[in-house]
Amino acid sequence: MQPGYDDASLVKEALVCNGFSNKREAEIDGVKIVGLDDKYTYRTNSSRVFNVTIVEGNIYNIKAGTGRAFADGWSVFLKPLEPGEHKLHLVGHIVDPSGACDSEGDVNWIIRVK
Repeated sequence: MQPGYDDASLVKEALVCNGFSNKREAEIDGVKIVGLDDKYTYRTNSSRVFNVTIVEGNIYNIKAGTGRAFADGWSVFLKPLEPGEHKLHLVGHIVDPSGACDSEGDVNWIIRVK
């Protein structure tokens, strides 16, 4: 937790970039998931602040310790997949005219269902 941040400040910071997202794409095994252009359908958040513990040597190089957090973003829920290997491809891009919220990502996940 940032010094001087209370729970209300965490929520405010998490929501500050909500109005700028302009690209969301997802596909599973090459089949496009439709409806992601609706910025409210897949939008969700943790609805309250929670405790989080950051471990030593984490991939974000964040100092280890316990603090408060609030999660906000888009979620994709899949129907149960058949056994085997599946590829989930996610793309997101946020453009903010001020540049403060600019962000982009393109990720592939391999999911193995037993």
